[in-house]
Amino acid sequence: MKEVLMESEIAILKNTVKSFVKENVLTAEQSQKGYVKELSEIQVASIQEKAKEAGLHALGAKKEWGGSGLSLYTRTIIYEEAALHRLGLYHPGELKL
Repeated sequence: MKEVLMESEIAILKNTVKSFVKENVLTAEQSQKGYVKELSEIQVASIQEKAKEAGLHALGAKKEWGGSGLSLYTRTIIYEEAALHRLGLYHPGELKL
């Protein structure tokens, strides 16, 4: 049977992503001077590594493949939260979620 997250669990996950973006993505964006189109490959790789450590990668991949196996509904909520920063439209969360 497919596992379904409860609304409270989704809220916790959303807050986790919000904190992650605030602590990692916004910090990297704000370290840049002036207008920035994208972060450097080094910064992106660092953020991606931190995301993996936090369990925030391969959210749509099946658990058997090493992913989180989240539903499309849950991923949409997470992606929406990940996109709430300066480069969010083009690089949501810089995570390659």
